[in-house]
Amino acid sequence: MTKRLLFQLLTPVLSAILLTGLVLAYPTLAGAHPPAQGPTNAWIIWEMAQPPQSLLLDGDTLWAGSYKGGLYQWDIETGYQAHYTSTHGLVGEDIVALALDGSGNTLAAAVDGGLAVSGSAFSDLTPLGGERAWDLAVNGGEIWLATLGGGVARRSSGSWTFYTTANSALPFDDVYAVALDGSTPWVGTIGYGLARLNGGDWVTYTLPVSISHPVTPTTQITNNAIADIAVDGSGNKWLATDGSGVVVLDNNNTNWTVYNTGNSDLPDDFVHSITLGGSDR
Repeated sequence: MTKRLLFQLLTPVLSAILLTGLVLAYPTLAGAHPPAQGPTNAWIIWEMAQPPQSLLLDGDTLWAGSYKGGLYQWDIETGYQAHYTSTHGLVGEDIVALALDGSGNTLAAAVDGGLAVSGSAFSDLTPLGGERAWDLAVNGGEIWLATLGGGVARRSSGSWTFYTTANSALPFDDVYAVALDGSTPWVGTIGYGLARLNGGDWVTYTLPVSISHPVTPTTQITNNAIADIAVDGSGNKWLATDGSGVVVLDNNNTNWTVYNTGNSDLPDDFVHSITLGGSDR
Protein backbone atom coordinates (compact mmCIF):
# COMPACT_ATOMS: atom_id res chain seq x y z
CA MET A 1 0.00 0.00 0.00
CA THR A 2 1.20 3.51 -0.71
CA LYS A 3 1.78 5.09 2.64
CA ARG A 4 -0.12 8.23 3.47
CA LEU A 5 1.39 11.68 3.07
CA LEU A 6 0.89 13.90 6.09
CA PHE A 7 1.54 17.64 6.03
CA GLN A 8 1.53 19.81 9.08
CA LEU A 9 2.26 23.54 8.61
CA LEU A 10 4.52 25.22 11.19
CA THR A 11 4.17 28.91 12.24
CA PRO A 12 3.95 30.32 15.82
CA VAL A 13 0.52 28.71 16.06
CA LEU A 14 0.60 26.42 13.06
CA SER A 15 2.92 23.46 12.56
CA ALA A 16 3.58 21.30 9.43
CA ILE A 17 5.03 17.83 9.23
CA LEU A 18 5.65 15.70 6.21
CA LEU A 19 5.47 11.99 6.94
CA THR A 20 6.52 9.86 4.04
CA GLY A 21 6.64 6.27 5.15
CA LEU A 22 6.81 6.99 8.89
CA VAL A 23 7.64 3.88 10.88
CA LEU A 24 6.61 3.46 14.49
CA ALA A 25 7.71 0.85 16.97
CA TYR A 26 6.39 -2.61 17.36
CA PRO A 27 7.74 -6.05 18.16
CA THR A 28 11.46 -5.39 18.48
CA LEU A 29 10.89 -2.78 21.19
CA ALA A 30 8.36 -4.63 23.34
CA GLY A 31 9.24 -3.92 26.96
CA ALA A 32 12.37 -1.99 25.99
CA HIS A 33 13.41 1.64 25.78
CA PRO A 34 13.39 3.38 22.40
CA PRO A 35 16.73 3.51 20.56
CA ALA A 36 19.24 6.12 21.69
CA GLN A 37 18.48 9.46 20.07
CA GLY A 38 22.04 10.17 18.95
CA PRO A 39 22.83 13.60 17.44
CA THR A 40 20.63 16.57 18.31
CA ASN A 41 17.36 16.63 16.35
CA ALA A 42 17.84 13.08 15.06
CA TRP A 43 14.73 10.95 14.57
CA ILE A 44 13.87 8.04 16.85
CA ILE A 45 12.55 5.30 14.59
CA TRP A 46 10.00 2.81 15.90
CA GLU A 47 8.96 -0.01 13.62
CA MET A 48 5.58 -1.64 13.18
CA ALA A 49 4.25 -4.33 10.88
CA GLN A 50 1.52 -2.19 9.23
CA PRO A 51 1.74 1.38 7.88
CA PRO A 52 0.58 4.05 10.39
CA GLN A 53 -2.12 6.44 9.23
CA SER A 54 -3.32 8.27 12.37
CA LEU A 55 -1.52 9.53 15.48
CA LEU A 56 -2.60 10.84 18.88
CA LEU A 57 -0.31 12.05 21.67
CA ASP A 58 -1.96 12.03 25.12
CA GLY A 59 0.64 13.18 27.65
CA ASP A 60 3.38 10.55 27.50
CA THR A 61 1.16 8.06 25.67
CA LEU A 62 1.41 7.80 21.91
CA TRP A 63 -1.38 6.06 19.99
CA ALA A 64 -0.94 4.99 16.37
CA GLY A 65 -3.78 3.78 14.20
CA SER A 66 -2.58 1.50 11.43
CA TYR A 67 -3.74 0.44 8.00
CA LYS A 68 -5.65 -2.81 8.59
CA GLY A 69 -3.51 -3.56 11.65
CA GLY A 70 -5.44 -2.13 14.58
CA LEU A 71 -4.22 0.29 17.23
CA TYR A 72 -0.78 0.52 18.85
CA GLN A 73 0.11 2.17 22.16
CA TRP A 74 3.52 3.41 23.34
CA ASP A 75 4.96 5.28 26.28
CA ILE A 76 7.27 7.83 24.67
CA GLU A 77 9.88 7.25 27.39
CA THR A 78 9.77 3.47 27.80
CA GLY A 79 8.49 2.29 24.42
CA TYR A 80 5.94 -0.31 23.35
CA GLN A 81 2.93 -0.96 25.61
CA ALA A 82 0.11 -2.67 23.72
CA HIS A 83 -1.45 -3.63 20.41
CA TYR A 84 -5.26 -3.64 20.12
CA THR A 85 -7.36 -5.39 17.47
CA SER A 86 -10.97 -6.47 17.05
CA THR A 87 -10.39 -9.09 19.75
CA HIS A 88 -10.14 -6.20 22.25
CA GLY A 89 -13.39 -4.59 21.11
CA LEU A 90 -12.19 -2.44 18.21
CA VAL A 91 -14.95 -2.25 15.65
CA GLY A 92 -12.46 -2.37 12.78
CA GLU A 93 -8.72 -2.58 12.22
CA ASP A 94 -8.25 0.12 9.55
CA ILE A 95 -7.89 3.05 11.99
CA VAL A 96 -8.17 6.37 10.15
CA ALA A 97 -8.74 8.89 12.99
CA LEU A 98 -8.04 9.22 16.71
CA ALA A 99 -9.25 11.69 19.34
CA LEU A 100 -9.79 12.11 23.08
CA ASP A 101 -13.31 12.48 24.43
CA GLY A 102 -14.31 14.79 27.26
CA SER A 103 -13.42 12.13 29.85
CA GLY A 104 -9.95 11.47 28.45
CA ASN A 105 -10.88 8.19 26.76
CA THR A 106 -9.38 7.36 23.38
CA LEU A 107 -11.77 7.32 20.43
CA ALA A 108 -10.74 5.28 17.39
CA ALA A 109 -12.53 5.63 14.05
CA ALA A 110 -12.21 2.71 11.62
CA VAL A 111 -13.23 2.91 7.98
CA ASP A 112 -13.92 -0.83 8.07
CA GLY A 113 -16.05 -0.71 11.19
CA GLY A 114 -17.12 2.55 12.84
CA LEU A 115 -16.25 4.13 16.20
CA ALA A 116 -14.84 2.59 19.39
CA VAL A 117 -13.97 4.13 22.76
CA SER A 118 -11.34 2.88 25.21
CA GLY A 119 -12.00 1.74 28.78
CA SER A 120 -11.29 -1.54 30.49
CA ALA A 121 -11.83 -2.79 26.92
CA PHE A 122 -12.92 -0.96 23.78
CA SER A 123 -16.65 -0.42 23.41
CA ASP A 124 -18.63 0.10 20.21
CA LEU A 125 -20.12 3.61 19.81
CA THR A 126 -20.96 3.27 16.12
CA PRO A 127 -24.27 4.91 15.18
CA LEU A 128 -26.52 3.21 12.66
CA GLY A 129 -25.24 4.21 9.23
CA GLY A 130 -21.83 5.32 10.53
CA GLU A 131 -19.97 2.11 9.82
CA ARG A 132 -17.52 3.73 7.37
CA ALA A 133 -16.00 6.31 9.71
CA TRP A 134 -13.34 8.66 8.35
CA ASP A 135 -12.73 11.60 10.73
CA LEU A 136 -13.48 12.75 14.30
CA ALA A 137 -13.89 16.02 16.17
CA VAL A 138 -14.64 16.40 19.88
CA ASN A 139 -15.85 19.32 22.00
CA GLY A 140 -16.23 18.27 25.63
CA GLY A 141 -18.83 15.53 25.70
CA GLU A 142 -19.93 16.14 22.12
CA ILE A 143 -18.53 13.94 19.33
CA TRP A 144 -18.76 14.58 15.58
CA LEU A 145 -18.15 11.64 13.27
CA ALA A 146 -17.53 12.08 9.53
CA THR A 147 -18.40 9.05 7.41
CA LEU A 148 -18.10 7.89 3.82
CA GLY A 149 -21.60 7.53 2.48
CA GLY A 150 -23.48 8.29 5.69
CA GLY A 151 -22.92 12.04 6.05
CA VAL A 152 -21.88 13.40 9.44
CA ALA A 153 -23.21 12.47 12.88
CA ARG A 154 -23.25 14.23 16.26
CA ARG A 155 -23.26 12.37 19.57
CA SER A 156 -24.58 14.41 22.50
CA SER A 157 -25.93 13.15 25.85
CA GLY A 158 -25.57 9.58 24.64
CA SER A 159 -27.67 10.02 21.48
CA TRP A 160 -26.70 10.30 17.81
CA THR A 161 -28.13 12.73 15.27
CA PHE A 162 -27.31 12.22 11.59
CA TYR A 163 -27.08 14.87 8.88
CA THR A 164 -27.24 13.61 5.30
CA THR A 165 -28.19 14.96 1.89
CA ALA A 166 -31.61 13.35 2.40
CA ASN A 167 -32.52 15.24 5.57
CA SER A 168 -30.48 18.44 5.32
CA ALA A 169 -28.51 20.72 2.98
CA LEU A 170 -25.27 18.80 3.58
CA PRO A 171 -23.49 19.07 0.19
CA PHE A 172 -22.45 15.40 -0.05
CA ASP A 173 -22.67 12.21 2.02
CA ASP A 174 -18.96 11.36 1.68
CA VAL A 175 -17.44 13.59 4.38
CA TYR A 176 -13.64 13.47 4.56
CA ALA A 177 -13.02 16.07 7.26
CA VAL A 178 -14.77 17.52 10.30
CA ALA A 179 -13.53 20.18 12.72
CA LEU A 180 -15.14 22.38 15.37
CA ASP A 181 -15.06 26.13 15.81
CA GLY A 182 -16.34 26.16 19.37
CA SER A 183 -19.58 24.22 19.01
CA THR A 184 -19.95 24.92 15.27
CA PRO A 185 -18.98 22.00 13.01
CA TRP A 186 -17.23 22.47 9.67
CA VAL A 187 -17.08 19.61 7.19
CA GLY A 188 -15.04 19.04 4.04
CA THR A 189 -15.86 16.93 1.01
CA ILE A 190 -13.96 15.84 -2.10
CA GLY A 191 -15.51 17.80 -4.94
CA TYR A 192 -18.40 19.43 -3.09
CA GLY A 193 -16.60 22.04 -1.02
CA LEU A 194 -16.79 23.23 2.57
CA ALA A 195 -19.87 23.51 4.78
CA ARG A 196 -20.78 24.62 8.30
CA LEU A 197 -23.86 24.00 10.37
CA ASN A 198 -25.71 27.28 10.89
CA GLY A 199 -28.70 26.90 13.15
CA GLY A 200 -30.37 23.74 11.90
CA ASP A 201 -28.93 23.54 8.41
CA TRP A 202 -25.75 23.72 6.34
CA VAL A 203 -24.14 26.67 4.56
CA THR A 204 -21.80 25.67 1.71
CA TYR A 205 -18.64 27.52 0.59
CA THR A 206 -16.87 27.17 -2.76
CA LEU A 207 -13.08 27.36 -2.59
CA PRO A 208 -11.32 30.11 -4.61
CA VAL A 209 -8.86 27.73 -6.28
CA SER A 210 -8.77 25.72 -9.49
CA ILE A 211 -7.00 22.74 -11.03
CA SER A 212 -6.58 21.37 -14.53
CA HIS A 213 -9.45 19.30 -15.84
CA PRO A 214 -8.41 15.61 -15.72
CA VAL A 215 -9.54 15.00 -19.32
CA THR A 216 -8.73 18.38 -20.92
CA PRO A 217 -5.72 19.76 -18.98
CA THR A 218 -5.88 23.13 -20.75
CA THR A 219 -9.23 23.79 -19.02
CA GLN A 220 -9.32 24.95 -15.40
CA ILE A 221 -12.07 23.79 -13.03
CA THR A 222 -12.86 24.77 -9.44
CA ASN A 223 -11.08 22.57 -6.90
CA ASN A 224 -13.43 21.74 -4.02
CA ALA A 225 -11.45 18.73 -2.79
CA ILE A 226 -10.88 19.12 0.98
CA ALA A 227 -8.89 16.40 2.73
CA ASP A 228 -8.67 17.93 6.22
CA ILE A 229 -9.72 20.96 8.29
CA ALA A 230 -8.26 22.66 11.35
CA VAL A 231 -9.61 25.74 13.15
CA ASP A 232 -7.14 28.04 14.93
CA GLY A 233 -7.68 30.02 18.13
CA SER A 234 -8.93 33.05 16.18
CA GLY A 235 -11.54 31.08 14.29
CA ASN A 236 -9.69 30.89 10.96
CA LYS A 237 -10.36 27.67 9.04
CA TRP A 238 -7.26 25.99 7.54
CA LEU A 239 -8.12 23.60 4.73
CA ALA A 240 -5.82 20.91 3.35
CA THR A 241 -6.71 20.45 -0.32
CA ASP A 242 -6.05 17.77 -2.86
CA GLY A 243 -4.06 19.69 -5.45
CA SER A 244 -4.33 23.37 -4.45
CA GLY A 245 -2.19 23.60 -1.32
CA VAL A 246 -3.60 25.10 1.87
CA VAL A 247 -6.60 27.43 1.76
CA VAL A 248 -7.57 29.61 4.74
CA LEU A 249 -11.01 31.08 5.38
CA ASP A 250 -10.94 33.90 7.95
CA ASN A 251 -12.96 34.10 11.16
CA ASN A 252 -15.64 36.24 9.47
CA ASN A 253 -16.10 33.57 6.80
CA THR A 254 -15.54 36.14 4.03
CA ASN A 255 -11.85 36.37 3.09
CA TRP A 256 -9.64 33.64 1.62
CA THR A 257 -5.88 33.15 1.64
CA VAL A 258 -4.14 30.49 -0.46
CA TYR A 259 -0.73 28.96 0.20
CA ASN A 260 0.69 26.83 -2.59
CA THR A 261 4.00 25.86 -4.19
CA GLY A 262 3.85 28.95 -6.39
CA ASN A 263 3.54 31.60 -3.67
CA SER A 264 5.13 29.95 -0.62
CA ASP A 265 7.61 27.31 0.54
CA LEU A 266 4.91 24.64 0.72
CA PRO A 267 6.64 21.55 -0.72
CA ASP A 268 3.59 20.09 -2.49
CA ASP A 269 0.07 21.15 -3.42
CA PHE A 270 -1.42 17.81 -2.41
CA VAL A 271 -1.94 18.22 1.34
CA HIS A 272 -3.64 15.38 3.18
CA SER A 273 -3.58 16.46 6.83
CA ILE A 274 -3.20 19.69 8.80
CA THR A 275 -2.69 20.22 12.53
CA LEU A 276 -2.55 23.39 14.63
CA GLY A 277 -0.25 24.10 17.55
CA GLY A 278 0.69 20.45 18.05
CA SER A 279 -2.88 19.26 18.69
CA ASP A 280 -5.30 17.91 16.16
CA ARG A 281 -8.37 20.11 15.79
